[in-house]
Amino acid sequence: MSRVCTSFLALMALASAAAAQDQNKLLEEERRKAMDLRAPSDEDMKQPVLWDAGGWLNSEIINLDDPPDKDERTLRHLDLRLWGRLEIDRTYTVYLRTLSDYTDFNSGDQFEGDDDDTHRLLYVDQAWVEADWSSPAHRFVVRAGRQFLSLGRGLLFNQVAYGLTAEWEHRRWSARVFGAHSIIHDDDPDQSLTEPDDSHRAYGALEVNYALDARHRAYFMALMERDLND
Repeated sequence: MSRVCTSFLALMALASAAAAQDQNKLLEEERRKAMDLRAPSDEDMKQPVLWDAGGWLNSEIINLDDPPDKDERTLRHLDLRLWGRLEIDRTYTVYLRTLSDYTDFNSGDQFEGDDDDTHRLLYVDQAWVEADWSSPAHRFVVRAGRQFLSLGRGLLFNQVAYGLTAEWEHRRWSARVFGAHSIIHDDDPDQSLTEPDDSHRAYGALEVNYALDARHRAYFMALMERDLND
């Protein structure tokens, strides 16, 4: 009986760790979506070249009760994003966002390794180019590069990846298609791999929508994933 209980507790600990990792990822994507919400350019501005830049800083102090290994853990986290955007002829856009962060554990509180603190400086968060070939009759936008992609309100796909996307809209119809590859040095969802921190996965997706009225729509979504890991 004790062996069964021990196995059950181990599984519960693994499930708790996985849930915490998923929660951190969801929080990170929510931050990215919040940063992506920028006011559109004023249509009265006739300049052929427009640019803007800015930053976003998040600071956290986290204290965790973590029995039985350690009763308490404390860490401090700083997250700085700097971004710049260049728009040419109201058609072509170049966007770059960097990430700098610092995580500091109290001595001995880190979950793995022996480093009390870790940091990244000017890590590329997103970098893409976009062409907006829309007209008064329809919308057509193509984007390529390292970008945030989401499908099915984030339930099917929700992460930053290298990708090519195309979006089209005409009257009641709209469609979006993308092909993507995971960020190579990110953690892979399958942590049983020999190199779980070096992900190689390809994705393809299609989404079609039809607006039934102002409040209802019919839609179709499909996602394909190809595991390219060794």
